[in-house]
Amino acid sequence: MSYYTAFRHKGEYTPSGIGRYLGEMVLGANDGLVSILGFVAGAYGATQNNFLVFITGVIAMVAASISMGAGVFLSARAEREFYDGEKKRELFEMKELPEAETEEIRQIYKAKGFEGAELESIVKRIVSRDDLWLKTMMLEELHLIEPSSGGEWKSGLATMGAFVAAALVPLLPYLILRDTSAFWVSIMLTIMTLFAAGAVKTWVTGYLWFRAGLEMALVGGAAAGVGYFVGVLLEPFLGTKISV
Repeated sequence: MSYYTAFRHKGEYTPSGIGRYLGEMVLGANDGLVSILGFVAGAYGATQNNFLVFITGVIAMVAASISMGAGVFLSARAEREFYDGEKKRELFEMKELPEAETEEIRQIYKAKGFEGAELESIVKRIVSRDDLWLKTMMLEELHLIEPSSGGEWKSGLATMGAFVAAALVPLLPYLILRDTSAFWVSIMLTIMTLFAAGAVKTWVTGYLWFRAGLEMALVGGAAAGVGYFVGVLLEPFLGTKISV
């Protein structure tokens, strides 16, 4: 189950348009920033060659974005297959075990506080229409929202696109700049972007914007630090360090 779909399953609300894929885009962008920053910092620590860092970074970006997009696609596909399987099971039970399924509807609404004639009226109205009955069982019993049609590949593409767009932030300084400043500009730009992303996220989560931004920035800084340290450790295995 994809990240944002899992969030949608908490209720019946389903955003429209690009909002359907906001969670996948946020996930892809965060991963693009952090993972590619860590990679290029490590590559720089090992080679000290800006152009080589950029080339290998692009290769890593393409491979990682495809992998992540495919993962989201397969997750969404599995979610659709799971929903369809549960839907078929409910339809079978409604046809073969109508009394048991009717009792389940009764218990669901009884737990909501309905009773007596009012409860029986609700139950009778729901089971009188197969489409309403099925929708009620899927939502109230299984807590499942039907995935959007064609959402699998759209989720995958949204994740890939966000990953690539975000990954360009730590990558481009190595293409534009020709000295050691590329390393520091890449780190600072990415950390600033992560801080801004964490702060903006609080519009939804309600957390303190400075704390959320700082947490994101620290994650990026840690990725850069670890990546650079690993690159420096591996540099001797390259033989002779490549000059800029």
